Amino acid sequence: MALTATAAGKRQARRILEVSQNVIADSLPKLSREESDALVAILEKALGHLSESPGTTHCRLCDMKRCPRSDCPVVHKQIELGVPPPEPVPVPD
Repeated sequence: MALTATAAGKRQARRILEVSQNVIADSLPKLSREESDALVAILEKALGHLSESPGTTHCRLCDMKRCPRSDCPVVHKQIELGVPPPEPVPVPD
């Protein structure tokens, strides 16, 4: 069985992503490239830590087009624990 989002669901997901990006942008000061890279590294390490239990998977609720599975710290941790999450089914725009 596969679930897919309706057109209205996809629009809502895009609105949620946009609001999330705006809140983050408004909450953080302007960061240098080095500061941004350091923050990303810390947050990805935290996500891996939150995924320490086998079978515990969660989405970062970020832009899936910019979050390749091969770069996901949550997926990496689950593979390391021997319980990789199932492959996602792409949802066309």
